[in-house]
Amino acid sequence: MSEELEPKKYNFHEGLQERILALLIQDPTYAAQFGHVIEPVYFKKSNHISICHELLAYRRDYKGEPSIDALLEQLRVHGDLSEDEMYAYQTTLEKLFSIDLPDREFIRAKTVEFARQSAIINAVYQAGSLVMDAEPGYRDEIVKIIEESVRVGQDITALGERLRKNWLDALDYYNDVTNKIPTKLAHLDQLMDGGPGRGTLNVVLGPPKGFKSGTLVNIACGAYRHPRPRTVVYYTFELLSKAVLFRMMQCYTGWTKEAIMNDEEKFKKWFENVMCLMGPEDGMIIKHFPMATVTVNAIKGHLAMLAGDGIYPDVIVVDYADLLQPQGSYKDIRHGLVEIHRSLKALAEEYDAVVWTASQCNREGARKKILSADFLAEAYEKAAVCDFMVALCQTKEDAQNNEMRLFLTLARETAMNQTINCSVHKDKMRMLTTGIGVTQFEDNKVVSKK
Repeated sequence: MSEELEPKKYNFHEGLQERILALLIQDPTYAAQFGHVIEPVYFKKSNHISICHELLAYRRDYKGEPSIDALLEQLRVHGDLSEDEMYAYQTTLEKLFSIDLPDREFIRAKTVEFARQSAIINAVYQAGSLVMDAEPGYRDEIVKIIEESVRVGQDITALGERLRKNWLDALDYYNDVTNKIPTKLAHLDQLMDGGPGRGTLNVVLGPPKGFKSGTLVNIACGAYRHPRPRTVVYYTFELLSKAVLFRMMQCYTGWTKEAIMNDEEKFKKWFENVMCLMGPEDGMIIKHFPMATVTVNAIKGHLAMLAGDGIYPDVIVVDYADLLQPQGSYKDIRHGLVEIHRSLKALAEEYDAVVWTASQCNREGARKKILSADFLAEAYEKAAVCDFMVALCQTKEDAQNNEMRLFLTLARETAMNQTINCSVHKDKMRMLTTGIGVTQFEDNKVVSKK
């Protein structure tokens, strides 16, 4: 193990650092608002570091405001200080408690900048230590440290929405079609009031080899299709990027793989004609990662690279979540899966995008005519995280007739237990919805489908 690199303090003007600490002592409101983003190590002077540490500890332990004598006692107990050192601390505290602060608003404005830049520099030093140690998983830990430092102080001054003041903004939000990302599966969009909203996690539930990836391909192609094409980033783990791209070509043209191979020149001309249906060149990005090797943080790292090229996704497709690695180590696989889905939900909110993924049902669910969240493989708790879940239901007879049913098993803002009838041609990678029905249950058994 290498020696840990010494964290570097941000070289903010010492006078301003002193005033930040003074305001932290004198103003409980400021302390409540900004105290959690200020770390003692951010200060340059050693006595300021110690005072900040004891101040934060006192408020945490005693839920009140300390006096000079209380802080001196804390410093004495924890510091084994000499008389000269105690006198120096008393002089510093008396100044901090009495200093006049007419520039409080300026200090407030500078505090987040001070905390964020200090956190970023400390994060770089921590990352350097991790690289030198080179322990397993250090790359993901570095990404996590850097991301947390960049988020320091985000929205710290936002107190929240006020009903009487912001209700018109809410109406504008729901009336704004840009906040809904349609799948172009007509009846699914109808039930979702135009499509899923930004910041949501949406899951396709299905059996093994049950057209989960095919459904995600159709949803991605729909979002990228005119009118109003959206930017889509598609992450694939089971198939290589070119294999997914080929499926998308089938989805747009309706050609089978055999037909394409038998008359490639004709297909090229056909595909060039349908390209007018698509969005801009950078509007569909397909990225392959080997399965079970990457975390949601790796996806965020790739999205950051795309942002550097000016590409910001409206839709993020993860094909599929069960093949990701969790950030931490879990003895029970279901805890890891729940963490992955929570991270995907956070990803949707952070990027203001719609996230679509898939989840596999268990062995019992694979034999059912109607799938519900009860048949989620490994972790039912995944259902609590997602905003919308649609199950792929297909009997052997349905498969022979190229039919399938989408069953709305979970939804926050849509009536559940509704069924969408579909025509599905797996050889062409095409799904077309044909109508809406309602599935009725009695003792958890299907009694009628309309």
